Amino acid sequence: MNRVVEAGFLNIVATPHPEGVYERLLRLASEHPVNFWGSMRAAITDPIRLHDDPSFLSFQLVIWTEVNPNEPAIDKAQLKKASFPREGKSFVAAYGVNGRVFYCVFDIKTHILTVELRNEDGQTVSAQRLERIFTDLLSPEILGADSEEVEVTVIPTDDAVDYVLGLNRLDKVEILVKRPNADDISSSTVAIMNGLMAQNVKSERRVLARQAKTDGIVLSEENDTFARVAAHNGYVDTSGLDENGQHDKRSTREVPKIVREVVAAGTSFLVALRNIAKNARQNNDPV
Repeated sequence: MNRVVEAGFLNIVATPHPEGVYERLLRLASEHPVNFWGSMRAAITDPIRLHDDPSFLSFQLVIWTEVNPNEPAIDKAQLKKASFPREGKSFVAAYGVNGRVFYCVFDIKTHILTVELRNEDGQTVSAQRLERIFTDLLSPEILGADSEEVEVTVIPTDDAVDYVLGLNRLDKVEILVKRPNADDISSSTVAIMNGLMAQNVKSERRVLARQAKTDGIVLSEENDTFARVAAHNGYVDTSGLDENGQHDKRSTREVPKIVREVVAAGTSFLVALRNIAKNARQNNDPV
């Protein structure tokens, strides 16, 4: 039976971004658990450089459920509340439950994080959940108030912008552009970044609404460029009518890019993930 690794991608942008900033920030964030949803916690291990290419960092994302021994337990045989067993308190002090571990590979050159979405045990994590986790891990609460500001965006499918703008009639378009990384080489990305910096703002949000009795919004070249930059540095949300005349809502956040690769016998999932991360660098096509 073939084994398949599934990988998703996050764009991580630090402002400012001096030499070595990403490795430093990931090291600062490592081994600091965050509570990202309900009783679920997440942490990353200390990153290490790949021996064959030190421009890549490798680490693990660890997710678990925290058990609160101060809350009542449930006697499953009798389906009623019970006192949390004394002997269990030392266990939950040392261990989380429902543990999951996912490999991560960070590309220092492109600031793209490649993460397993399905690990070797068949356990999964969504790209949207990863965005929340790494936003929390790279927040001022973890990195410190004087640290660089970090923005995290799920990288969508290559045709995400065409998909969300492809409604038969566009009634509303919302575009949020977060300040891109100055290392991004495309002229449109750099122009938008310079515009945001000149205004001392970290993001710009544009909302377009259809004028009544028209066939729908037609984006200008400028707003189309904003939308394409926002796909990797923010988001684009739309609403309107589909080809069947039905109301529809679409978002670049709902169509994450996922790469699936068959893992050859004798090959670890980490090796496969490293290959995916390296291929992502080669295929990188800035806006």
